[in-house]
Amino acid sequence: MRRNNAALCLIVFLLSMHASALELQDVQAKLYAPTASKLKGVDTSTLDGRVLLSAVLARSQYKKTSAKLSLTDCVSIIDESLAIACKLILLGNSLNDGRLDTYATVLESMSIGQRRQAGSFIAELDADVLKSLHDRQVSFFENVQIELNSEGNDFLKSSTEPLIDVEINGARTQALFDTGASVTIISESDALRFGVELVKLPVRVKSYYSQEPLNANYGMVKKIKIAGIDVENVLVVVGGSLSLIGLDLISSFDNVVIRSDRIVLNLPVSEIEKLEAQCMAKVFLGSTYSRQTQFLYLLAEVNGKKTAVSIDTGNPYYLSGGESKVGPAGQNQRSKIFTDVNGAHSRSIADTAVLLKMGGVSKSVSYTTLAEQQYLTPHVLGWAAFQDHELIWNTHETRACYKDKSQVQ
Repeated sequence: MRRNNAALCLIVFLLSMHASALELQDVQAKLYAPTASKLKGVDTSTLDGRVLLSAVLARSQYKKTSAKLSLTDCVSIIDESLAIACKLILLGNSLNDGRLDTYATVLESMSIGQRRQAGSFIAELDADVLKSLHDRQVSFFENVQIELNSEGNDFLKSSTEPLIDVEINGARTQALFDTGASVTIISESDALRFGVELVKLPVRVKSYYSQEPLNANYGMVKKIKIAGIDVENVLVVVGGSLSLIGLDLISSFDNVVIRSDRIVLNLPVSEIEKLEAQCMAKVFLGSTYSRQTQFLYLLAEVNGKKTAVSIDTGNPYYLSGGESKVGPAGQNQRSKIFTDVNGAHSRSIADTAVLLKMGGVSKSVSYTTLAEQQYLTPHVLGWAAFQDHELIWNTHETRACYKDKSQVQ
């Protein structure tokens, strides 16, 4: 009889745990890897579960929802854990889009207990400080083209990085149009020269090429002008030695097309849809809740192995990674000086050739291994890959894809 009582107690305990089976880190794992399958610990047959799954899939660019996620959606969720996860996703979306007032409102809606559970996932931002700032504003969405230096031919060299002319608070400078940067970064020297107002909100930034994160601060740029388009009240990260236009600001435009010779913003709907119809692979957005870490990636095969490959215009190589077992070992090993937000430093690299398959098309490409490198995905398609491909990002419709350059325009 005691054995039966023990079994009954165990069943009751397990049933009581079902309501809190959701772990916040499990939802964040899904944000890294979009899928239509059920979330661990979430019953998607319920309204609460469907709201959360919809928010995850929309963030990941897997499936667009009929309306943007709002605080009303999160408040309507009865399950406490699901409600916290929903608010965390909304906080990240608001920060990425520069909707600082919404961020502050969502933060204030969270109880002390909710904040305690969410503390390790959200940026260290103060609601009162955010309320003193203004939301990001984009002046207009006119179609513009930014021509890139090509040295008169179609072969990209190190001097043809996607550097674009920008104005920061009315002063002209250059910044890297960097899909490998989660957020927009203004170097310390540029921030000082151009009067970027520092905000008392600390932040840590991790570069692809260095082991140590950069301790920085947030700053508010009154106006950034890109190809004649004014973007006002831009919350940026201030620190390091490079100025980068990151995914947060890039996603402000209706759509973005990145090619080897130019960057096109805000194409008409008919033109962007025509390009999308020619794409070879779908591109997803992986991210943390806060979106202080986020990256565009696609699914491909490298030497017959299915894997995730991120797209980084700030990376000079065709295909690269930190794995030492890709292709024949020890070929063309050498040292190279890298310059990133942390400054210049030497890294050991090696080159080989691998078979890359995307969208059913296979090609032998150059592969660069960076010693002791830790990427967000196993492999990275860099700027050199844009000799053959184009990135089509329809941000307004929450979808992106990768296109073979040889396809008819």
